[in-house]
Parts: sequence; structure tokens; C-alpha cells
Amino acid sequence: MLRLLTFLLVLTSPFVGASTNKAPEQLQEQSPQQRSVKLEHYKWYGQTPKAKLVRVINPFGAISSRNTSYDNIEISGVIQKIGKSPAQHNIEVRDNNGVTEVVVSYPKGNKNAQGELSGRFDLGVWVPSWVNVEMITDFGDIKVKKHTSNITAKTTSGKIKIGTTGLVQAQSDSGNIYVDLFGDKFKQPMLVSSNKGDVKVSLTQNARITVQAQSNQAIKHNLQAYQAIKVTELPGHNFKAELAKSDQTATDLQLSSMQGLLSVTINKEAAYKAKLGGRVSSGASKPQKIGD
Repeated sequence: MLRLLTFLLVLTSPFVGASTNKAPEQLQEQSPQQRSVKLEHYKWYGQTPKAKLVRVINPFGAISSRNTSYDNIEISGVIQKIGKSPAQHNIEVRDNNGVTEVVVSYPKGNKNAQGELSGRFDLGVWVPSWVNVEMITDFGDIKVKKHTSNITAKTTSGKIKIGTTGLVQAQSDSGNIYVDLFGDKFKQPMLVSSNKGDVKVSLTQNARITVQAQSNQAIKHNLQAYQAIKVTELPGHNFKAELAKSDQTATDLQLSSMQGLLSVTINKEAAYKAKLGGRVSSGASKPQKIGD
């Protein structure tokens, strides 16, 4: 069984605002005639899961994650209760076959009779580097910084931003996706895909991967500036790039943005400048386009 300690700290806040995704200092500047917002803080502590995986399902809020040096996991969040009759949320932390699952729901919905949002829950998860994280939301953003864990991120319309040396699976229907993949060795195939949103991926020159990129329009990249990288143009706005050397085992990285912009860049340093052991190339050039 998971050991847990859960508590709520209720803040009687004077913050008022018409938008529920604004920071407290922004909410404070709004007119008193607009709907009030009361904030609550949430925290949960528990042991690392046996399956080394934390799954967070939060349909109507943002999800973020960071690695820590501690052996336990921590979930924290900010609950927004909006208007005179705010929606009542439910959060459940459970052990599902060795996986720690965090599920946020609104049993009676989170909109009032006028269709206005009356509740929102933004969550953060802190895990050791050997614990992987899966995050699922419909309308929230997903943000992962300075990770060595494997990351799975799925959202319908939210934005995804990931920086890790681990494996990445990232999908969104209409949201933009930004991935800083600053590792060099990967054991399983990876996928980064958005139907309508932009996809921007940065890699290290030493990454042992084969990139397969697909889009309905010109793809920006700077891969041809590196003699060690073999780039093959395919029919349409597609290409295949082999970063691994001939004597190295390569992992497939599939990228697609069918209605958005797709770009692939070799960076001289990780976007988050995290010292996580991922080797970084010594130089980069301006992105080029393929498929014009």
C-alpha cells in the first residue's frame, strides 16, 4: 500500500478575474464586478511506485514535472474555485498494479449554467530520476524540465514542452509541441506528433537515432550542415535522417505535423542547460527547408 499524507491549505483570496488561467498578480488587477476566484493548495507525498511509473490524468488543468534527488514522490497543485457556486473537484491517488495514478475529476462538471468555467486544478509531480511520468490532459498545458526520466505526454488542445535525456512520446491534436531531446542513447522508438499544431524538436549531434519526419508543408531543419548526418529526401514534404554511425544501433524517432509547422534542429547546448550527462554537439547552423 502507498503511504500518503494529504492536506489542503485554503487561501481566502481577494483575487478576482474573468480568466481562470491567469497568475494571482494578474487576477488581483481585475474589476471587483467580475467573478471571484478562491485558491486552495494541495499536496501529497508517497513512496516510489513498484512499476517506476506515475500516471497523471487531469482533463481540465495544466501538468508539470521535475526530477528530484529524493526517493519519494510528491504531487502538489493549485485549485481554482471560480464564482459564487464553484465546481466541486475530486482527486484520487491510487496504486494500479504498481503504478501510482493521480486522477482529477469533476463529478458534476466544471462549468456553470452559462457555460463559464467554475473550476480548474493545475498539478505538479516531482519524482526521482528512475521514475517515469505519463501525463494526460484535454485542455491543459504539459511542461517537463530537466528530466532524465521517460516522458509520455498527451493533450487535446494544450501545449507540450519537454526537456529530457529519456524517451519521449508526445501527442496533441491542436496544441504546439516543443521537445529538447538532449540524450544520445535510446532503447525504444519515440513519437512526437501534432495534427494541427507546430512541432519543434532539438537534438544532439551524437544522438543514436534515425529521424523520420512528415508534414504537408516545407520542413525546417539544419541537418544537412553536418557531414556525419545522412539526409534522404522522400516524396512530398518528408525526409529521413540518420544520425547514428554505421556501427551503432539506431532508435527510430518519428515526427509529424500534418497541418502545422515542423522543424528539427541540432543544438550546441540543451535548451534548458541541464547537466544531465547528455552529450551536446559543438556547433549548429541556421535551419534550412526541405520540400519546397
